[in-house]
Amino acid sequence: MPEGAPILKEKGNVLFKAGKMADAAQLYAKAEKADQNDPVYPSNLSAALFEVGDYAGCVNAVLRSWKLLRSRLDKKPDLILRLSIRLAKALCHGFRSGAISADAVHANPSTSSNVASTEELAHVWQEWKQMRPELADREAKARASLANFSRLPILIKNLDPTREYYSIGQDEFINILEGWGPSEPFPMKLDALPVSRLSSLAFFYGGVGDARHTYATVVGLHRAFRALSKPKQTRFRAHITLNDVHPAVLARDLCILMLLNELIESKNSTEAQIEIKAALMYTFAGVVMPSYCYDRLHRVIRDLHARLSETPVRLPAWLHVVSDSIPVLLETIDYWALRINKPTWRTLQEHSNMSHREQRRSSEASVLPGMAPGFANMIAGREDAQRASISKTLTSLSDSQLREMQFVPPGTSMKDAREFIKDNHDMLVDFMLERMRDGDNASLEEEWYDEIKVFLPPPELRKRHPGFEDAFKRMKKGDELSDATRNKLDDHIEKEWKTNVTLFDLKNCDPRWGWGNDNGYPLLRLDVFAPIGMVEQFNNHLHLGGKAPKEAEDRAFRSCAVFFDAVADAIKGLSGRLTLEILVGGLSEELAKMKFGADQARPSEFPREFTRMWLSNVPDYVHGPMNMALYVVPSLQNEPEAAAACNCLLNTGAWNNDDEFTHNYTLLHPDDISRYLGCRIVRKEAIMDIFSLAPLSLPRPLAGLASREELVAWLTRILLNTLVPGRGKPRPHNVRMPHSVSTLFRLLIHLHRVGFPGHWLSEFVGRVLSGSLVTDIAPYRALYPIPLSDFTRRVPRRRVRLDPWQAEFENIVAVGYYGFPFPVSLPPDFAREASDIGVYEAVVHETRIFKNASMFDDSPFEPISNLLFYRANPSNIIQSIPSVLEGRATPAPGTFFILTTQEFMDYRTRIRWRMSKRRVEKMKEEKWSMVAFRTDTNDQATIPVPVSKWVYMGSGDA
Repeated sequence: MPEGAPILKEKGNVLFKAGKMADAAQLYAKAEKADQNDPVYPSNLSAALFEVGDYAGCVNAVLRSWKLLRSRLDKKPDLILRLSIRLAKALCHGFRSGAISADAVHANPSTSSNVASTEELAHVWQEWKQMRPELADREAKARASLANFSRLPILIKNLDPTREYYSIGQDEFINILEGWGPSEPFPMKLDALPVSRLSSLAFFYGGVGDARHTYATVVGLHRAFRALSKPKQTRFRAHITLNDVHPAVLARDLCILMLLNELIESKNSTEAQIEIKAALMYTFAGVVMPSYCYDRLHRVIRDLHARLSETPVRLPAWLHVVSDSIPVLLETIDYWALRINKPTWRTLQEHSNMSHREQRRSSEASVLPGMAPGFANMIAGREDAQRASISKTLTSLSDSQLREMQFVPPGTSMKDAREFIKDNHDMLVDFMLERMRDGDNASLEEEWYDEIKVFLPPPELRKRHPGFEDAFKRMKKGDELSDATRNKLDDHIEKEWKTNVTLFDLKNCDPRWGWGNDNGYPLLRLDVFAPIGMVEQFNNHLHLGGKAPKEAEDRAFRSCAVFFDAVADAIKGLSGRLTLEILVGGLSEELAKMKFGADQARPSEFPREFTRMWLSNVPDYVHGPMNMALYVVPSLQNEPEAAAACNCLLNTGAWNNDDEFTHNYTLLHPDDISRYLGCRIVRKEAIMDIFSLAPLSLPRPLAGLASREELVAWLTRILLNTLVPGRGKPRPHNVRMPHSVSTLFRLLIHLHRVGFPGHWLSEFVGRVLSGSLVTDIAPYRALYPIPLSDFTRRVPRRRVRLDPWQAEFENIVAVGYYGFPFPVSLPPDFAREASDIGVYEAVVHETRIFKNASMFDDSPFEPISNLLFYRANPSNIIQSIPSVLEGRATPAPGTFFILTTQEFMDYRTRIRWRMSKRRVEKMKEEKWSMVAFRTDTNDQATIPVPVSKWVYMGSGDA
């Protein structure tokens, strides 16, 4: 016998009280169906639907209940009151989220009644009244608001904006179709994809560096393309975006790409091809180069300047430079073309070749002090595994294999050889382990390089270099070079060879800025044959051009010539089907603009979602997996092959384990990532291998997400740790946590997309903006990384003071107000239009020069800058910020404000920031001032600048 409506309702009530709203809604719906005359049942259903975030369903249920109530004599005023409040809330949330259209609002009847008003009723209907003017142009306003929001600064800035310049990479080549490198397979079979997918292949390289992975992927794409059927080849299109925050990196890549274009166009001239390939090799991996290679490079640099200065830009059909990137690229190109003067002799004086063994030992020595105990255990565990593998190999060698071992003298019997292995087992394991780490003995060209400091030109061009052939022959015989021969070679190199100008950038090598050697030169102690070895490895993996023996006299040239020939052939073979896009900018910033439609400088047909993304170790600098989940994963196509991956290089020794790595940045256990952030971890072995995330279909079922209590606790932890952060250790264990307050609001938008109900998020924001947040969570104030144990740490509940950050909350909310997918209840004095926010700038002077020294914690190149606006003594305020957050009454609310982000920061020259125009006018009346300070040491970084010296630069919606 079917259950009656009252029983179904009671069962639903039990589930509702247990927090199982979706299950309760099902029972309430059955109750309404069983008794369609009682307004209580649709009312109950509306409550459950509201709680799960089904605002359109909630509105419809309220209206059904309302219709029944209007025909009854007993009006049930309490029920009417609840329905009216619920209807106003559902309308606000449904309209803001897009679940309820303007047409649906206009189509519904009025629900006015004579029920006695309450404060809550008046408040929620006032919110809906304020929102109704948006009905006419909701979508347009939301798009414009989100586009402006995406341009807000995401990361806390360094005091000094100068960036490190890494010109030559050290990673193994990655063909992204195969995975994340030789030891990290994640194959993507193009021939197995639906034909429709072959026209939307898009790959993104963040922190692209010397573009080695791009070149490898182009070769891989060409090979995969040739294996496709003709119908599939017809549909094939691939787009690769090369992104880096440093314009010199991409300017250097452009030079190599244009040299490749010359190679493509010079297929009928053997001598020209050899010269171009030599220029490619010396530009890609060399410190100095022959004058004829330099001439080719310099012509390319000048030609690039001309091409990028034209309107429209004149580039090969397969190459596109985003227009917004051109000005900063031209600054570097101009520097290389006109202003750089780096004598060859001085460059070589600064340069030395570091062998693989030296580099490994130097790296190990730098990591040891302050190394996390867990990381030390991982190193030991990996070494134990390697030793066990070698031991097993030694004891299982066949007779033929044993005869080939160099420690077995010719003619030795197998019995004696095996006895020798048994007696010297540990010594042999040590020997083989060392050989495995350090590689084979140096090649002939490496020995040449250690003496002469230049790669050997190819035989076809060697006659242009007096004395080279004779000297190399002597070295092959093992003869020492005479002083006269050395002088002849040195004289020739000094006069006829030139510095590889692409190793220098505008500021990185300026002695004033603290990077490089403080003498105008970058750090040039390099393992120059590491890139050559990786080129060889890639060539051999794909069987490109035969195997170049390591003992070849022109090993570097032969390997690079084969490789760049393959790249040129691939570009030519994919003509009309391949686009390489050059995009200068921060990874998070550029992806945010793509997501919210603010990347107007990119052609509309360019992809905004990507098949795969390799980020190098950029996440080390931009808040790790949390940044990936917010900005990278939403930019992936929702396909089984889609994923984004990175490695950890900046602070490898800082971590005890991979779980700690994930938790430090996300404040979540890895197992909970999908429950909160709506994506999945593919690989979490960031410390020793890679970290990889992949998308999930969104929105997720609410039952599979974190509970409301869990969500609010997590958001509170993120907020408090952003406002009052911990401290990083000295390099090389420095963990960077640069997410600013604006990132919290980006997270809230993302969480709505994941599937969390809008009213959960709206109410949390309301408590933050109103200063009514009460919590038992406290920020982590010790040295990073944040241990997993901090997740459960609690303190006595208290109301935290958030008024110091009200000005920044206002900046963010005013710019993004119409784009938030949930209502935001604003304090009475808050701006709600981006045009109410101004951009201001001040000339500043440092209190002292902060040094970039690894043994001290006052580097200006860390993301630790905040701005303080005040009327009282700034140093007293800076020191008291943690206690103010905890509720300290002084300084009084409204007497100081803090900004975690700025539009531009250089503590020696100028600072630019956003602030409400109204607030600034009030500050002028009260004679406020501004200083920059460090959040790690609480040091004041700039001399105070009075408000009278602030310059209005324009509106915040520009």
